[in-house]
Amino acid sequence: MWRYVVRRAVGAAIVLWLVSIFVFVAVRALPGDAVLVKIGESGRISEAQLDAARRELGLDDPVMIAYAKWAGGFVRGDLGDSVIQEGMSVNSRIRKALTPTLELSLLSAAIGLPLAIGLGVISGLRQDTWLDYPLRLAAILSLSVPNFVIAVSALTFLSRRFAYAPPFGWVDLWDDPLHNLEILLLPVLISGFSVSGTLMRMTRSSVLEVMRQDYVRTARAKGLAARDVIWRHILRNALISVTTLLGITVAFMLSGSVIMEVIFAIPGVGRLTLTAIQQRDYTQIMGNTMFFAAVVLISNLAVDMLYGVIDPRVKLR
Repeated sequence: MWRYVVRRAVGAAIVLWLVSIFVFVAVRALPGDAVLVKIGESGRISEAQLDAARRELGLDDPVMIAYAKWAGGFVRGDLGDSVIQEGMSVNSRIRKALTPTLELSLLSAAIGLPLAIGLGVISGLRQDTWLDYPLRLAAILSLSVPNFVIAVSALTFLSRRFAYAPPFGWVDLWDDPLHNLEILLLPVLISGFSVSGTLMRMTRSSVLEVMRQDYVRTARAKGLAARDVIWRHILRNALISVTTLLGITVAFMLSGSVIMEVIFAIPGVGRLTLTAIQQRDYTQIMGNTMFFAAVVLISNLAVDMLYGVIDPRVKLR
């Protein structure tokens, strides 16, 4: 097992290296100038002053030399300083923005994932009944309607129908728990609903597929109680294929919360990334991208390890 983990860790390191090269070159190819964003597009600033500012920030280095400098710091755990926010490191800005993103993502997952799996199982067990059709409709709506449309529609409906405007911005959980939860209530519900559709459809399909297997028919023929057949034979085997999608969904929720953060003014990592792109903050873009890549790779490794727990036939070697 440990050999498998080491092998996967080496593979993940290679993937991170390739991602860093691709993103670094792509970021440097973006139109715009970080120096102009930082000091302002004023006609009174001479070209010599702009060149001096670029040299100070290291923006005039050739791409490979600049990448080598950045990669050396990355190996040491130092992602450098923000190009735009003077005196602030990329690490510190990510740490500060990580708390809202984690809280938003974990609460969304705590609501959306169990609900999706539970409703998917019910829909599969009650195929083509009065209960199955509305659940399938809800899953299709979750898949087809973008979350920003749901968010804008919810805000419009609440303001017009109930004259209620949910709070925007951010308050730390430990400073004011009630206000913190009030801020997160609507984005958490929308995020949980948006990611639940795919998982619910996959769970339903897996349950239907497992229910047609011979060992399920044999278990029922032997006279096992319906509860034992469902828990011991159907659910455990159905969740094997769902596990892959579950890991991808969790990674997506951690790295793809930018829309909810922008709409509800939550200062998370997604919103920080969008701001960095708009300001051409190259070091911040690189640091955030590597964070997202690491989240996806760790999630995939966790899913592979979970396979061995759920399915005894899977051997990690």
